[in-house]
Amino acid sequence: MRDPRPVLWLFIAHLLALLALIGWWLGLPAPERLARLVAVQQQEQAATPPPDSLVAQATWLFEHRRARLHGLTVLVGIAGVIGLVEGTVRRHHDPLGGMRFACWALGVVLSALSLGAGRAVLVLPWPLPPLALTGGLALLVGSALYALVFGRPLVR
Repeated sequence: MRDPRPVLWLFIAHLLALLALIGWWLGLPAPERLARLVAVQQQEQAATPPPDSLVAQATWLFEHRRARLHGLTVLVGIAGVIGLVEGTVRRHHDPLGGMRFACWALGVVLSALSLGAGRAVLVLPWPLPPLALTGGLALLVGSALYALVFGRPLVR
């Protein structure tokens, strides 16, 4: 039986989605692109208005979202630490011992999803609600680390 390689297929899906987003963005008329970015600026309370040129718009969106993600690192880090601790505690109290392949595989796939979600936040040209953004990224990171720690072999 062949190895399914779910993470490879997930990264290929991420790449195809990014290429589709870029193609869609390049196909939009300039006034509509600018209107979308103005909506992002107003709803996310960006300090500077979006520029007029295509490359400058992409740079503006990336820099604005990067600064926004930088503010979330503490919360996402705390969720990751909680996932690590909970996974370790559950692992040490597990009566069966042994490796949990399903949890390990889930942790690997969720890790790839959290990387893709972090990158998607940087380039999506729609306003992202702060609570959903923070909660979603924290949930993905915490769940991935919990599953990875719980699924690893217990070595004493």
